[in-house]
Amino acid sequence: MKKIALLIFALLIVILPVTSNADKFFTEPDQTLSYIEELTLHARRNQDRGSGGEQTLISGEIESGGTGGPILKFTGVSDTFCVFLGGRGGWIINHMFMLGGGGYGLVSDVFISGNKLHMGYGGFYAEYIINSDALVHFTIGSLIGLGNAHFDPEGSDSHSYFVLEPEANVELNVVTFFRVCAGVSYRFTIGASGPAGLNDAALSGLSANLFFKFGHF
Repeated sequence: MKKIALLIFALLIVILPVTSNADKFFTEPDQTLSYIEELTLHARRNQDRGSGGEQTLISGEIESGGTGGPILKFTGVSDTFCVFLGGRGGWIINHMFMLGGGGYGLVSDVFISGNKLHMGYGGFYAEYIINSDALVHFTIGSLIGLGNAHFDPEGSDSHSYFVLEPEANVELNVVTFFRVCAGVSYRFTIGASGPAGLNDAALSGLSANLFFKFGHF
């Protein structure tokens, strides 16, 4: 009974538009031909969509993986060479995309106008992996987030800022669960302002990065 009801419903969907325009079929031949062509085109579009499927950035069965590990950043803050230590990790999709997060903190002594600086930042990270299975391959990505900086003593006024850090890397597949990634990035800070030269120009800078990645790629 259900199949019969569905068949009747389908016939009504086809018949009703035709019957509602019956006068056009018999009195206006040009409009009748146009109406038939429109129905034919619509049917072909549905058929093409059904056979080829909707085109998407990620299609088919999704293969998932994950990665994480420590990062060393060799950079400059206020014209002083320094090192940041941190980590990054995330979800790998179809061996091509990584979505996750990262965070880094200043581990070197940096002084601005005689005041010792404490600085850190982190946020959301996205990466595109080019030919992941190749022994040596490339990745491009970017971090977007927030940072904080303050001077000694601890508990003094802190200053927050927005961070954008795009990067490009070369990656070496060492073993199936471990990779070494080296690259460069540029840290843009926006909205940093404070006493004694604490500003965007002092906190922004180029960075050389070394990332030790562990996971299922």
